[in-house]
Amino acid sequence: MNTLLNHDKYHDIISRNLHRATYLYNIDYLELPLIIIFKISFMTDKILFVCVENAGRSIMAEAFFNKYAPKNFQPISAGTKPAPQVNQLVIQAMKEVGIDISLKKPQTLSKKMISKAKKTVNMGCMDKESCPALFSNDVIDWQIHNPKGQSIEEIRKIRNQIDSKVKEFVSSLAES
Repeated sequence: MNTLLNHDKYHDIISRNLHRATYLYNIDYLELPLIIIFKISFMTDKILFVCVENAGRSIMAEAFFNKYAPKNFQPISAGTKPAPQVNQLVIQAMKEVGIDISLKKPQTLSKKMISKAKKTVNMGCMDKESCPALFSNDVIDWQIHNPKGQSIEEIRKIRNQIDSKVKEFVSSLAES
């Protein structure tokens, strides 16, 4: 993507977190100078959204957080046993609300992610043995149903629930 950045867009990228800027302007990380990446990564509070497979709920939460987040917050999503790819019906449901997550790849939850996170949000666990809440002390648990194997109608309900939860969460962050 060869996106030219005018002064206003460049200023926005500097003042907002890296993830949010890449979503807003649909640009690749490699298009940003390394110094901005370095500065932004140290100026932001990390918010970690976790589930087991990182193929649905946590990816949706990360995307909604990017949409609504206050300045200086960087969302990250991960799972304890990541799936090979994001659930295709989840991608479809998010496109319906104008958010493209088709390029997201599930990633493994690491100790570094946990230690760097200001807040950790567990989406809910079906597999208690792999539950991300077991690996972190201060966890917010949303208990949202897993979209895996669900119909598009059910996934839309889950998407809308996550959207509401993220809005509430962002509001609470703005107050603190």
